[in-house]
Amino acid sequence: FAAPFLLTVASSIDASRVTAWPWPNEPTLEHYRNLFGQRDIGNALRNSTIVSLATVAVAIPIASLAGYGL
Repeated sequence: FAAPFLLTVASSIDASRVTAWPWPNEPTLEHYRNLFGQRDIGNALRNSTIVSLATVAVAIPIASLAGYGL
């Protein structure tokens, strides 16, 4: 269950091309510095949060009304 998640995390902090399992050979956070520093990931995260909250705000009342009708 957790293996794909752990492999993703290990790959994201590994500086080398080939990821060693279960822990990277050269751990680094440079990829995350690049992601948040040079790219505008904050805007994408904000947009995703707005869309997901709006979806929940619409889906809960509709699903509640549909469930009450049953």
